[in-house]
Amino acid sequence: MSVYSGSQASPPIPGGDCAPRPLAPGASYLPYAPAGVGTSPSGAPLPPNAELCEGAVLPIITGGGTCRIKKPLGMGSFGAVWEAEQTGGGPALALKEILCHSHVDLVNAQFEGSLLESFKGKEPGKMDSASILPVLVGSDMSPLSDNLYRVRLAMTRLPGQPLDTFLRIRQEEQLPDQRSAASRIETMNEAFQFAWELLQQLAPAFEEHLAALAYHRDVNAHNILIDFANGPNPKYGLVDFGLAVDVQSWQGELEVQERAQPSRQTRVGQDGATTWHHLDVGGDCRYWPVSAWVQFLLGWTELECNPMLRSEYRTRLDMHSLGLTALQVLVETMPPDL
Repeated sequence: MSVYSGSQASPPIPGGDCAPRPLAPGASYLPYAPAGVGTSPSGAPLPPNAELCEGAVLPIITGGGTCRIKKPLGMGSFGAVWEAEQTGGGPALALKEILCHSHVDLVNAQFEGSLLESFKGKEPGKMDSASILPVLVGSDMSPLSDNLYRVRLAMTRLPGQPLDTFLRIRQEEQLPDQRSAASRIETMNEAFQFAWELLQQLAPAFEEHLAALAYHRDVNAHNILIDFANGPNPKYGLVDFGLAVDVQSWQGELEVQERAQPSRQTRVGQDGATTWHHLDVGGDCRYWPVSAWVQFLLGWTELECNPMLRSEYRTRLDMHSLGLTALQVLVETMPPDL
């Protein structure tokens, strides 16, 4: 589920203020939110265990500032994402609130935050990654009950709208083409340009930067943003690293996992798995390669029998999904009656 989902998030709590939730002690992997430093929309003190709502002001713990919640951007099984602004000025934020129902969920939320932190100052290809990838601004964690934790990740908000939303609106607005041949050729050229820009902008990020750190595992038209603020050529960005895995741990051998803990922080499965053998097959199945379907239906032992499929699943998931997304863009932006 993208942090820039187009689905409607939970409505604000009636009355305008944020409702508190029970707070219980627990293990911390991210800084605790200090009590009483935030404010509700009415100006009342906001406890760290409160539900978010529009107008609330809360600290960006590791960032050292505060932000004001503006509106919901999306929601999913993980929790919700809100648009926020830094009260002292600075880039617009997306604040992702993750509800962790187990220690494993908490570890995975921490890994997502550390990955966003690692994007600072990176430059895949000739492009500034801050314009392609979200960067962590601050984070905090609060225990809500014995087995429930809340993690908040404040990150830079990339401009644009979800690519699948753009494609849907464009198709809805298009009618059977009655224009001249020259206009139809212009539309076709535009479709090729959209697909080419997508590959040109995101492929270097995968090959030169992300490939050394993590696999996204959920590349699709919903988790890619498209923006036209700077002209007719689109600018793309990649969001939602909730299913990402550390490259070294993911590619590791099963025997190594069974002998020792991974040397780097990574996503883990409910059974403690860290390698590709037993971690869940993540992402939108419409963008899966054959190897992901084999893993899903038959398991890792079948992939071990086919070196080409094994290599594809271990190393090329993101590039395969990016290629399918580029093909989707090309097909869905062509003149409708071709």
